[in-house]
Amino acid sequence: MNGHAKNFSRTFAVVAVLLVLSAVASQAQTIKRLGRVQWSNGETQEGLISLTPGAQLQLHIEGKQIRTLSLDRVRELRFAPETEEMERKWRFLEAGQTKKEFSGKPYPIRSLATTLILPSNEKVTGHLYTTVMYIEGKEKNSKVVLLAKQKGKEGETMESLIYPSLITFRSEEHTSELQSRE
Repeated sequence: MNGHAKNFSRTFAVVAVLLVLSAVASQAQTIKRLGRVQWSNGETQEGLISLTPGAQLQLHIEGKQIRTLSLDRVRELRFAPETEEMERKWRFLEAGQTKKEFSGKPYPIRSLATTLILPSNEKVTGHLYTTVMYIEGKEKNSKVVLLAKQKGKEGETMESLIYPSLITFRSEEHTSELQSRE
């Protein structure tokens, strides 16, 4: 073999090893936990809950710090309305003036506070950064976007903005048993 062929072979082998390690690391970061989501309208859904591979929960606390936790470090997530208001579209009548002209139908805006409860019963409350969650249920799979702020469409009511109010996880033994059956 000439020098170029040897270099190509080594480069190919290194790239192949890096791809395998990357795939293994990605698999290791996808945590699935058996849990239940209760929605603000009373509906519930159970299944294996996971985040986007490699993602973690990020909570903005009192505008001062960001706390990052992996899904396996959380026992429960609670969501509660912090503020709720009905807004309308508006515009200033004249530049530089404070007089506004409103138009359209009112629409709801809700800010949600999130409380993470850790296995030690420590509670951490703040605003959850937008997080995508996946629920693999018995009947259906769902993708849920967890938001800190919801905004409805014109004419909608506050009740029409459904959000997860409680997410609980079962013990790790149950989760690992279910994953080993897959």
